[in-house]
Amino acid sequence: MDWKIDDHWKVLTPQQKNLHVRLTMINSSPLSEITATSLIPPQVKGAMDKTRYLFARRTSQDGAALDTLFTAVVEPYKNERYITDIEQVTVERADGTPVSNDEVKAVKVTLAESGREDYIVYAKDNSVEYKVYYSTEDGDKNFVFCGFVGVVSVNRGEIIYTYINDGTAIADKKELVSEYAGSVSGFQTDNSTDNFVDVEFISRPEEISSLVGRYIYINNNSDANGAYRIESVSEIDNGIRLNIGDTTLITGYKDVYDFKKGYDYNVSATNEFIIPMSYEMDNSPEFTPLSDNITTSAGSSISVPLNATSEVGEAIAYKAVQLPRGASLDTETGEIKWKPDSSQVGNNVVIVKAIDEMGREDSISFNITVYGATTGKPSDTTTETPTAGNEGTAGGGGGGGVAPTDKPEASDDQTELPPDKNTDEEKNTAPDASGETDIIRFTDLSNHAWAADAINSLADDGVIKGTSATTFSPAANITRADFAVLLVRAFRLSSDDTENFDDVMVNDYYASELAIARNTGIVNGIGDNCYAPRNTITRQDMMVIVYRALQSLGNEPPLPKGRGTVEDGGGISPSQYPDFTNVAPYARDAVSALISTGLVNGKSGCIAPNDYTTRAEVAVLIKRIIDYTK
Repeated sequence: MDWKIDDHWKVLTPQQKNLHVRLTMINSSPLSEITATSLIPPQVKGAMDKTRYLFARRTSQDGAALDTLFTAVVEPYKNERYITDIEQVTVERADGTPVSNDEVKAVKVTLAESGREDYIVYAKDNSVEYKVYYSTEDGDKNFVFCGFVGVVSVNRGEIIYTYINDGTAIADKKELVSEYAGSVSGFQTDNSTDNFVDVEFISRPEEISSLVGRYIYINNNSDANGAYRIESVSEIDNGIRLNIGDTTLITGYKDVYDFKKGYDYNVSATNEFIIPMSYEMDNSPEFTPLSDNITTSAGSSISVPLNATSEVGEAIAYKAVQLPRGASLDTETGEIKWKPDSSQVGNNVVIVKAIDEMGREDSISFNITVYGATTGKPSDTTTETPTAGNEGTAGGGGGGGVAPTDKPEASDDQTELPPDKNTDEEKNTAPDASGETDIIRFTDLSNHAWAADAINSLADDGVIKGTSATTFSPAANITRADFAVLLVRAFRLSSDDTENFDDVMVNDYYASELAIARNTGIVNGIGDNCYAPRNTITRQDMMVIVYRALQSLGNEPPLPKGRGTVEDGGGISPSQYPDFTNVAPYARDAVSALISTGLVNGKSGCIAPNDYTTRAEVAVLIKRIIDYTK
């Protein structure tokens, strides 16, 4: 059965459409009944009314009970299929004993472009050794398999690739370690973005670095799974520490009425675990990594040379998987040429494959960052996409209403909880014994006492929200979308017009507020009806939007006209702010007006127009605006 994807959410470009998902069922037992029908899917906001489902019933050929192991291939593709044939192949036990119908299956998938045949095999018991048969011009051959999941690729009768997960043998790879096992000895118990699990192995790996990128599966006797990706590994006194990054082991509070009682966890000490291992044999081409960030400006031509080499000396051809609009790839040399236009400002994804004569392949993906023709590259090493057009440039650092006296925390790129989607647990309140609620202040403001009053006041009024139930992430940089959301809430704006920027999708959490901001005139975007909502906002862009909002809404008292420097009749002296010359021309009126009124303060004696703005600093500014317009 083939489904053509309906762009219900209106998020695909014309080049991305004509997407399909195809299901091929190849069970041993025949299908006695097939029904394709329209049913109501799980209902979420904006969901489709109905979608197409497939129901298939199998019938036992001899009247015996059916097994539960079924075989199917799910194939996504765009425009044309890349698979020409799918079939089940013969699998036998290596010792000659009969194979039951539900213990092992193998499927051959033939690819259209190269004719390569991929054999995918699954076995319920990874301790049993099997023989999987494949065809060549010289007759049928077989390869050995002992594991849970394996892949063998064959081209022109030769095995060119093998992969095995949680197994000990595949083709010519034998005596492999299928998994490492042991027990948990400790774990991160605090609420942290740096979590770990301490373990003791039954049989310790020779190279503990081989565990990086694997998953630990903890038998935690819980409804929630205990699978965690291992980010890094280190030695400790009583075993090995597995770093699992920002994935918390906390499942909730022991008592939601008394946080002092501590947390509940998804694992416990002495839980047993396994770490399945996987192995690959691959003579595929290999791309030479790109050493630098690739940047250009709108209207400028760029050439990006790609190079891939074959370890076995095969000739290589290059194939574009994804290129920016207007870009071209030389399939022989691997050179990409492109001249972006102003609508392509931001990060543009490139994906290219290198394919050798045997059908082996490697892929490389990277971003080409396009800057606005009038903005140029930021002066620091930040990789953030710059803001372009009539709302400014990008820079680095912090910035905003008041400069903190302590060292800012590192940005964690968190955004606000989506408006109107906070559950009771996510709201910053907890019921007391009487059933009433008290505000629970954010717990991460100790280094931002200068902004705490503003943050808590805005949270009380529903203008600003946290990044979790108890955290605000005050040092995180704020995005252009989140800043517009805050202004809409602060001014209590509304609009019946739902027209939005082209780079805002209907299901984006900020879509409604950004449409209001656009249609009330407080934001104009960066050109070509785009807003770059996820880009970090700079101090001067922040001031431009605030200035425009205050002017267009006719707030009293009126702002100064802000005509630049004192020599121009404005209120800023070059001796007071020596970097005023760095302010973009489009932003000078706004910067002068907001600094003259004290709504925005300088930063260490400077304006720092291209510095990014933190959530704490924006909260102070929003509170000042509200107080100023009362």
